Amino acid sequence: MMKLIHLSALLLCAHALKAQSPAFSQFYALPAAMNPAYVSTVNGIEAQAGYRRQWKGIQSGFDTKFANASIRFCKAPIAFGTYLSEISESFFGYREQEAGLQVGGFLGNPERFTLHGALQGGVGQRGVDFTRLLFAGQIDPVFGVQGQPSAYFLNDGSRLQTFEVGFGMVGRGLLKWNNTELPASLGASVLHANRQEVSFLPLSYKQALRWTIHGSITTPVVGGLKKTDLFYINWIARLEGESALKRATTGCILQYSPINIGLFYQWNKSPFATRNTHGMTLSIGYDFDLSDRLSFSVQYAFDGTVGGLEQGATNGAHELILTCRLPETCIFSTNDRGRTDCFDYRKSKRKDKYRRFLN
Repeated sequence: MMKLIHLSALLLCAHALKAQSPAFSQFYALPAAMNPAYVSTVNGIEAQAGYRRQWKGIQSGFDTKFANASIRFCKAPIAFGTYLSEISESFFGYREQEAGLQVGGFLGNPERFTLHGALQGGVGQRGVDFTRLLFAGQIDPVFGVQGQPSAYFLNDGSRLQTFEVGFGMVGRGLLKWNNTELPASLGASVLHANRQEVSFLPLSYKQALRWTIHGSITTPVVGGLKKTDLFYINWIARLEGESALKRATTGCILQYSPINIGLFYQWNKSPFATRNTHGMTLSIGYDFDLSDRLSFSVQYAFDGTVGGLEQGATNGAHELILTCRLPETCIFSTNDRGRTDCFDYRKSKRKDKYRRFLN
């Protein structure tokens, strides 16, 4: 069984050299990692950081880190941001790092609907410590590994320099049903669209194109502890593919005042698992304001496998996302008069503590 687990981890690591993008179960709380178009949906300044600890039971597991900051102009429908990401696995020394910029804008009627678009460009490097891999030396059927890895892998470290180009679009607005206004969104993105590497090393690994389609709709429910408050149900879905990996996620987030609880089901198709590694995600979040100009959000989630790799073997995945917002900050202007805003359902629902998820 341990040999099978080691082999699975080895295959996953080898596949990762094709450049797996950072993927979070709480994609709705860290949208910039999924679709660069969300860079222009912020108000003022917004900074986020996410950490994911995945499959600790297999070797030492995978760590995913992502951080981004977005700034939107006050007097023009333009925004820009920067991001950093890292995926690492310490057992085989695999590491993938990337940093880049996002530039976007929007158009439309901020009261009803706005369409957002953005481009993304980044540079990075990825590699694995081939001295730790079994096939780095000569394999003898009786005596095991014989000899040393080639001098080529020992000298160059097997790092590939990469250049990334991506783009995305998302529409956000209001739908009407039975005289009820429902905030909704629909978007799509493509990352690693160029599939290029800028290394001088004669290695043929290519970055895998990643595409994502996502949508959301929120149902306000009158009631709660006070009759004037609103209870929200956020319905969210995502479909994405990256090389041979496919993933579909659907579920909902129950939101009341500053607290939200989410439950999602994931359909994961992996080329290395005998069965698809489906999973369930349970998340909880809390929003709090330090002042009228500064607010924070904390989101935690746990993924449990329900098919393919056993829960006892993987130990699931833990995820933490932190968000800091300065919504009233006006960039490159002394006041917010004549401010250019995009669609924001919160504008008319501030007392309800509504927090948007994708929409």
